[in-house]
Formats: sequence, structure tokens, C-alpha cells
Amino acid sequence: MSQFKKTLILVLTFTSLSSLALAQTVVGTIPVGAHPQAIAANPFTNRIYTADEPASQLTEIDGASGATTSIPLGPTSEQSLAAAIAINPITNKIYVVNVVDNNVVIVDGATRAVSFVSVGLHPTAVAGWVGMFVTMLNLLPISQLDGGHILYSVFPRAQRHVARFFFVLVILLGFLSKSWFVWAFVVLLLSRGQFGHPPVLDAYRPLPKSRIWVLVASLILFALTFMPAPS
Repeated sequence: MSQFKKTLILVLTFTSLSSLALAQTVVGTIPVGAHPQAIAANPFTNRIYTADEPASQLTEIDGASGATTSIPLGPTSEQSLAAAIAINPITNKIYVVNVVDNNVVIVDGATRAVSFVSVGLHPTAVAGWVGMFVTMLNLLPISQLDGGHILYSVFPRAQRHVARFFFVLVILLGFLSKSWFVWAFVVLLLSRGQFGHPPVLDAYRPLPKSRIWVLVASLILFALTFMPAPS
């Protein structure tokens, strides 16, 4: 390689690095709200928007002067989090995603009017709801479900009658939510059509009084998670 080519490469490399360094130089700072989480710009109006944590306000920045304006986003929870901002430059609408309050805040860029659109639950909340629902189903005092085990350990003679009552209740609840019919079929399948608890090795040993609190706690948990019409 000739000396000229080597020199040209060095000059071009130095120029590129210098341009990169200049491009990353901080020319100023603009104070916005606490803990800004997201930022977006509208090239048509030359406005930049940042959202804070909690998602209680939107900060509008004038791209020409750097002046800022706070736009309240209405009532939000203390744990609310603005995960992202999107802008429709044609309609001049700003969309702020609130992942905790499960909504999207819509701000009119011209009038700064605020409206809300509810969206689906956060995946963690959905997982929690499913967990509570399955726990409630498993606490039904029928056959070999956990509820059947608990009731049989305390009232072995009454468990079969209580199980029949709850199975009829499940059938009736099916008219509120079709999912109960599915669960009734699953219970019959698992219990082989038997509502009573299967025999145990030592059926005559009484439950220690120190374990009664488990029954009480299970009843409370069942009452708190019971959903007549899950959806």
C-alpha cells in the first residue's frame, strides 16, 4: 500500500472519529419531571415529550426555545409507570402507556386535553388472577381436591354430603359462567364419579387441635378467592 493511501486512510479515520465525538457532545440540559422514563418527538410541531415515574405528568419541550410545559395526566397510582410514548404527528396526539394502571393516556397536542383508554391486564396480574382462580377451584371440598382432603380430615362423615352439595352448586354456577360446567366434568373425571373422599390407612385418628388453624385459613382463602362468574 502506498504512503498516500495510508495517509488518506488515517485522515479519513481521524475525521470520522472527530465527527463522532462532536455528535456526542452535550450542548445543554433541560430540566423535566422526576425520573423521566420515555421520550418522543413530533417533527411537525417541533415538540418533544417526556413522561415521568410515576406517570402523573407529561413534560412538553419546545424544540426551538427549550421552554418546558407540564401537562398533568390525571389521577394515577403511586406505582404507575410510563413505559413508552408514541406520537401521531398527523393528528398531533400523544399516547402514554401506563403499565401499572393498565391504560393508555391520550393527550391532544394542540389543546393538551387528556383522555384515557383502558387496556388489558399486565401479564403478571393475569398470572396472579389465574393462580387465585385455580386455588379456589382446588379448595372445593369434593373428592380428592385439596378442599376434600381438608374437610375429610376434620369431618370425615360429613365430607360426602358436603361434596354433593358443592357439586350441585358448581352445576348451578354453570348457568352464570360456562367454565363451571368444564370444571364439574373435570372433577367427575378425576374422582371417577365419586364425591366422597377415598379411604385412608388410619381413618380413626382425630385431627390434632394444633392443625385446626389450617382449616380456618383454608376457609378464609376460599372465601377471598371465590368467583361466581369468572371471566
